[in-house]
Amino acid sequence: MALTANAVYGMREMFLQIGFDDFMSKPIDFIEMDTILKKWIPKEKQISSAVACRNFANTNNPTMTTFSIEGVDVNKGIRLSGEKFEYYYEILTMFHNDALKQQEKIKKYLDTGDLHMYTIHIHALKSALANIGADELSEAAHALEMAGQRGDLPFIETNTEHFNMMLEQLVNSISNALPSSNVKGEGDPLINEQFIAELAKLKTALENLDFEVVNRTNYVLTELAWTDDIKTVVRNISKHILLFEYDEASALIDDLLRETVQ
Repeated sequence: MALTANAVYGMREMFLQIGFDDFMSKPIDFIEMDTILKKWIPKEKQISSAVACRNFANTNNPTMTTFSIEGVDVNKGIRLSGEKFEYYYEILTMFHNDALKQQEKIKKYLDTGDLHMYTIHIHALKSALANIGADELSEAAHALEMAGQRGDLPFIETNTEHFNMMLEQLVNSISNALPSSNVKGEGDPLINEQFIAELAKLKTALENLDFEVVNRTNYVLTELAWTDDIKTVVRNISKHILLFEYDEASALIDDLLRETVQ
């Protein structure tokens, strides 16, 4: 199955013609992916999960039902995060930490007239916005990306400032929606011991490609991190895992284990 950011007309037919069985474009929709995999994996090799997907509209869970961000389809974001609310939290946090850095880059490349690099970074923002469920702003980024590809500088100069303003508003809305960091005591031996155990568990789960444990452990580690610096490292580990950069994630885990065990 081909997975690509390029969703232009005719791409699916091209991939099928050169030997692929099916095609998906980003952002990844896990429900669509599951449907495609069930279509192609032989029935005898499929294992049904005994656990149904979580119902995030359940009124018995106020944390999920009251969570909202202006300009974001939260339910879609959760669905794109594999129906895992805590995983969506992490993706939102990573977006929050990275979006304005990307914005600075597109400003710089626009100022220097480097439309090629401008287009690359606006594309990255487009995909990230789609992944969290910010469809309207993702479409605005897509329009800027297309303008970059055709060299339409007047369109870019007219619309980038408004896009940047809307992006800053979104980042502020996400900041208000995310829970404040719970600062733990650095000298608490119980927290240190639990953190180290979870970190070792994450490394083993990565080696075994046990992503159910990987996702759960990532969330626990973020909750246990007692300083902003450690929390940042944990989120960088999560980012590498999301990008399938398992060697880089393992290296960060090893570094963090050495620091916390000392």
